[in-house]
Amino acid sequence: MALFTDNNEPPNSDQQPNKRKRKKSMVWDHFTTEPFGDQITRACCNQCKKSFAYITGSKVAGTSHLKRHIQGTCPVSRQQNQHIPSTPELSANGIARRTGPPRKRYRSAFGAASVPFDQESCSHKIAKMIILYEYPLHIVEHRGFIDFVRTLQPQFNMVSSSSVEGDCVGVYLKEKQGLLNVLNGLPGRVSLTMDLWTSDQGLGYVLLSGHFIDADWKFHWRILNVLLIGNCYARVLSRLAQHALGSTREIVKRVRDSVMYVKTLEAHEERFIDLKQQLQVPSTKSLIIDDQTKWDTTYHMLAAAWDLKEVFSCLDTSDPNYKQTPSMDEWDRVETLCVYLKILFNAAKILIAPTYPTANTFFHKVWEIQLELARAARSPDTFTSNLTKPLQEMFDIYWKDCYLVLAIALVMDPRYKMKLVEFSLSRIYCDDAETWIKSVDDFLCRLFLEYDVPLLPPPTFGGEEEEGVLNAEVPQDTLLSAGDGLMDFDVYLSEIMSNQQQMKSELDQYLEETLLPRYDFDVLGWWKLNRLKYPTLSRMATDILSIPVCTVAPDSVFDTASKKIDSYRSSLRPLTLEALICAKDWLQHESGDMNYARQVFETIPQPNVFLWNTMIRGYSRTNSARLAVSMYVELLRKNVKPDNYTHPFLIKGFSHNVALEFGKRIHAHIHKFGSSSHVIMQNALIHMYCLCGQIDIARVIFDMSFQADVITWNAVISGYNRSKRFDESKKLFNLMGEKRVLPTLVTLVSVLSACSKSKGI
Repeated sequence: MALFTDNNEPPNSDQQPNKRKRKKSMVWDHFTTEPFGDQITRACCNQCKKSFAYITGSKVAGTSHLKRHIQGTCPVSRQQNQHIPSTPELSANGIARRTGPPRKRYRSAFGAASVPFDQESCSHKIAKMIILYEYPLHIVEHRGFIDFVRTLQPQFNMVSSSSVEGDCVGVYLKEKQGLLNVLNGLPGRVSLTMDLWTSDQGLGYVLLSGHFIDADWKFHWRILNVLLIGNCYARVLSRLAQHALGSTREIVKRVRDSVMYVKTLEAHEERFIDLKQQLQVPSTKSLIIDDQTKWDTTYHMLAAAWDLKEVFSCLDTSDPNYKQTPSMDEWDRVETLCVYLKILFNAAKILIAPTYPTANTFFHKVWEIQLELARAARSPDTFTSNLTKPLQEMFDIYWKDCYLVLAIALVMDPRYKMKLVEFSLSRIYCDDAETWIKSVDDFLCRLFLEYDVPLLPPPTFGGEEEEGVLNAEVPQDTLLSAGDGLMDFDVYLSEIMSNQQQMKSELDQYLEETLLPRYDFDVLGWWKLNRLKYPTLSRMATDILSIPVCTVAPDSVFDTASKKIDSYRSSLRPLTLEALICAKDWLQHESGDMNYARQVFETIPQPNVFLWNTMIRGYSRTNSARLAVSMYVELLRKNVKPDNYTHPFLIKGFSHNVALEFGKRIHAHIHKFGSSSHVIMQNALIHMYCLCGQIDIARVIFDMSFQADVITWNAVISGYNRSKRFDESKKLFNLMGEKRVLPTLVTLVSVLSACSKSKGI
């Protein structure tokens, strides 16, 4: 007699004299038992008619293999399931329920309650993954990705590329509506900027961004639109620098060849250093080879070479192989070129500051360029005038387009107001300055009137009412009082009333107040404190100060090339391209939690270094490198000493943004505080330099490390792979074995990748 130890029901109740009724298994909804010979019973699938062993003599095979068949291997059942929607519906009480055929409950094979499957939610997550990490839409059709997802969740019906394209647009439309709700609640206006991109197909794109200050005086910027198209501050400076370098390309090439001669061979560099010491040249600058795609590196190369021109002259006489030395006349031209490149460089430096500059900071820089170029264009020196006159003509167009807006932004700075505007324009235009100053003053007054809404509207009278008032009968006694000798008193009263009606406006009061001292000043904070005193002007300042003068990212300020959209993305439909780029920017800026954390942090009287680290880490993890730097600068101002975790948290933000220049500055601070030998610090620096493509610097830090752990080794090995130096990656792995450092799974994956790509397996 067969004994059943699970919840399976036998095929025939006569064969099973159980004393209590057992719960029927769900498999018998899909199988029928059939006898096969003496004491043999098989289970036959109702769908595909395939039979399975069930009872042989006194042995019972159970139902596990039957469950596996109906849940995955049965071809007929699998085909039917593809036509049954697996997306759950919401019942009246909000609980998800399945829309497919009801199934009887059975114990989970894992012994735990299963998580309800949601096809729509999974599709939404795939769309967000593609947006955030810029995967191609057709990744959902890759065989490996499909197998991976089915292994994780067999019930998931893989979406097509056209379907996921619609999901991405859906995410975009949802985020767009959320952003519109935010914009509708703003107290002020939104300033717009356009960034120009190109593609390999020669197509041009405009990224439309919005810049605004919210009700809490926090500055925000979002990508609003991506348009396929038929001057920004940084690009104007870049065009001027390129024009100056292009007009002197032969001299620049001669200097570049001289620098390369010294820097490319160690023996040449040693001879050059010896000559410098013998001549006792006081310059502390070092020769560098420029990156011709970044004009600031060319400027630094020329400036350093000019400082060391005496050494180059001696090298010409002591080294017969060196024949590229510039003449003294050419060195003089290099000096002149560096003078004007320095003006452009100093003007561009404010764009790579840790905090994004508000519009009031640009007027003085633009005015200085306009003044210096105008003077140089009239220079009696032929080379100087020929060099700067085209630059002055190019920049004059930009100056006339933007000086009004920049001047109004400067007026919104209580340290300068109209005084600096008047001084600056007088220096440029001399006798004609009054005309230019009046244009600024008139524009300022017109703009203020647009914001100035009277509390009470002026009274209005109809024509008939006016006639009624004028024609009303006046008593004769009143007319006689006109000659009572008090006419002068009536004039006095009218003057008082006139003066009261001509009360000073907010703008007049603001401009007449004393200028504030010129120290490190938070202009947004000042307006926040004075918004009740100047309600109209503060609304005006909100819009004016958020006007973006530059549309270029900090790491592209000195670039001589434009950003490009890759071939794949430029082949997408315009709506899809807009959805992918905009939604990524909006998802990355979901930092509401950090805003609340900042509010809580500011209520703490004396936060310790742990709390500072928490804020810096939060900003770095949300890709807010600028805010992380701002917190770090504030930490130093509060005389809080960073610990071994402060700088690693800060550096992670630069790793996300690949902001090498900022990262090097933080590296210098690390040496200052003497924490560069800490293993966590070294790992963070190595990781940053690897992501920025500076693997050689990362290797130097690694070689100097006395506490390198397996994470350090993995970072450098991955860095070599990222730089496509696979042989170096394998050599470092061999050295790892010699040092008896146990590899991890990450190590092995990196090395196998290096071997496969270098054909070293």
